[in-house]
Amino acid sequence: MPISKGTIGDSAASSSPLLPLFRLVTAYPKVALLLWGLSLIGFALQIPGIERESGADAYIPSDHPAVTFWHETNERFDLYEPLVVLIDTKQPFGIFNPQTLSLIDWYTEELAAIDGIRPGEISSIFTEKSIRGTEDGIVTEALAPSIPQTEQEVAGFRERVMGFPLHLGSLVARDGSAAVVAARLVDGTDGGDVYRAVLALEARAPIHGETIHVAGQPTASDYLDAYLSKDSTRMAIAVVVFIGPVLLLSYRTIRGLVLPGTSALFGAAVALGSMSILGVPFVVLTNVLPANIMALGVAYGIHILREYYEQTAIDPVERKRETVINVMMTMRRPIIYATLTDIVGFLAVSVTSYMPPMQMMGRFAALGIVATLVSTLIAIPAALVLLPVRPSPALCPNADGSQRQDFFSRILASVGNKVVAHPRAIVLMCAGLTACGLYAASKVEVNDSRIGHFRSSEPIYQAAAAFDRVMDGTLYLDVVIEADGPEALYRPENLARIENLQRFLESLPHIKGTLSIVDYMKLMNRAMSDDAPGAFILPPTENLVAQYALLYSMGDTTGLAHVVDSGYKTTVVRALCNSGLFSDARTIRQETDRYLMDEFATPGISARLSGRLNVDFEWMRHLEASHFIGALLALLTVWIMTSVGFRTWVAGVYCIVPVITTLVAVYAVMGISGIWLGLGTSAYASIAIGITVNFSIHELDRLVHLVKGQGIALDAALRTMFATTGRAVFFNFLSLILGMVTLTLSQLPPLQWFGILLSTALLVGFVTSLVLLPALIAMFRPRFLDPSRRDKGVVSLPSQDRQ
Repeated sequence: MPISKGTIGDSAASSSPLLPLFRLVTAYPKVALLLWGLSLIGFALQIPGIERESGADAYIPSDHPAVTFWHETNERFDLYEPLVVLIDTKQPFGIFNPQTLSLIDWYTEELAAIDGIRPGEISSIFTEKSIRGTEDGIVTEALAPSIPQTEQEVAGFRERVMGFPLHLGSLVARDGSAAVVAARLVDGTDGGDVYRAVLALEARAPIHGETIHVAGQPTASDYLDAYLSKDSTRMAIAVVVFIGPVLLLSYRTIRGLVLPGTSALFGAAVALGSMSILGVPFVVLTNVLPANIMALGVAYGIHILREYYEQTAIDPVERKRETVINVMMTMRRPIIYATLTDIVGFLAVSVTSYMPPMQMMGRFAALGIVATLVSTLIAIPAALVLLPVRPSPALCPNADGSQRQDFFSRILASVGNKVVAHPRAIVLMCAGLTACGLYAASKVEVNDSRIGHFRSSEPIYQAAAAFDRVMDGTLYLDVVIEADGPEALYRPENLARIENLQRFLESLPHIKGTLSIVDYMKLMNRAMSDDAPGAFILPPTENLVAQYALLYSMGDTTGLAHVVDSGYKTTVVRALCNSGLFSDARTIRQETDRYLMDEFATPGISARLSGRLNVDFEWMRHLEASHFIGALLALLTVWIMTSVGFRTWVAGVYCIVPVITTLVAVYAVMGISGIWLGLGTSAYASIAIGITVNFSIHELDRLVHLVKGQGIALDAALRTMFATTGRAVFFNFLSLILGMVTLTLSQLPPLQWFGILLSTALLVGFVTSLVLLPALIAMFRPRFLDPSRRDKGVVSLPSQDRQ
């Protein structure tokens, strides 16, 4: 059908605040581009100064009660998270030979010489002391004054080590197959250089078949920091490489590549530059910002250029400025509403999320999208006025004025013909698939694992897996117990209650060992009973406990200070967990809460949870609620916005039906494939809602323009929409999905899963908007698209605005 020149197509256009803006920009295009360019350079120059935050503690507010109490507990009992070296022989009692013992001793000495490690705070079986009772009190002595050499010496050393229960599972595997050398860092938040130095030791270590692993919380931060640096560069290049050809192919012109690309680049520069200026750190989740903003930003320019090339194909030279203004006014509504829905998706994440990094990601992504919109509304029209009018080879008209269809237009027109011919079958098929998808979606599990943020091939992942396999675990749950007064912990009934708590904790899945004041008192009781095996029990009287405490304080050992205060009023029970899964942490936390409510909610003694496991649980437990609240908020807001934009709530419903179908499909994929709703996947829903609704907005706006603005019959308008706007939506989709696919190139599994799910949502959203939405319209023929209700009148530009 002939192409009609675009006009400012509604009666409100003359009063639109954007009309004066477009007049100003097109009247002074060089000034507009100069200011735009200076802003771009200014923000871009700030990006190198952006800070990186790779610590896992960033995922929960620093003032959260669980965090503050955790820090208080660590300070009170001088607890810390060490860097640890695991020496694994994979054989029961395999460490008890002169070669492996020499290796353990070698690492003990070498770690002390590394900068960044406190020399006096290295723990291994060669630094720990045993306790022996004498007539005069107790004697503390090294487990081995030197490395055992003879078979008899090794056997005696093995008996002493395996008979010292306080370090089984933490410094020595319970089956004697492995041993640990633990080191305290000078700065526990910066272990990168230390970690690399410890790794380098393996090259000259006297290894005789043992496997060496290095792990600990201080190493994770360095890994994440390295990942962030590599990912930022890799994904920035990938976005350009992936999206560039799509932009070039869309209209087969250089301006079709440069104008949308630089507008999106401006948005990314504003977002990252603002983070640097405001001192907001760049963390794992904010690593998605450049890809998201670039992929979304180019879409606005794609749709503007589609309208520009269609209008200039009719009148290529005359009134160029009027044409540009007319293009911008024609596209202002779908572009602005598409931008607003994108912003809604990110702000929904920011508002509903409990984690500061996710809040920052949402806010600065929204800022970047706003900046991209500003760039689109200013830089693109200014550039189009300055550039000579040249047709797009993809959108040249035929001699009779009809639209020439390239390969993509023909394919989409063919799809449109089938949709218009069979709308009922398409709607029923989509309804059936959605019903099946709801069942599969019910299988989605909320779960995550801290170590799962690394690839399984990485040494840090393998080290953590090895620790959890052979030792009691690397994740701590602390229970802080406070009695009603000084020396109240001397009382046997309080100690018995703590002992029962330990037994309960060790009965829980994945809790492999515990340590408390009870273990030290049992050890003292055995030492003062000539090391009789049956004497490893609690002292029977309060006086005896007090004597043991005094004797221990006089010895050359400080272990008790890490579990009880000097006044014997407050103590901590430490449990080791060998699983970092949230599902396991939830079970442990819930069962422990119930136990403490039953056993410690009494006068005279109280208990409160602390430790990293408790902190990790706190930031994960809010994730499920924030995810679904954010998705509902985004859906509701998008429906309201589209209803206002199209001036009827029915149009809003038509816009969000494909989005809801898309969400169900993605949840179904997660349920079927076992993909968790976790850190990397929790933000996708709100963002997907804001992005995928854009397809429907552009399509519906085009239909309104064709039916109510030009009086075209609905079926004919649907077919025209497929060949024109459908083509632009297709390239919009390609740029988006290729931008999101770059996230799968990340070295961080959470970002990979985010990219996979968002790409899946884009694919399903594109298909449903292109097929289901037109089928619903063809089937139900909504009144807001009735040609008899067509808007009257168009606004003409004054003569002085024509060029």
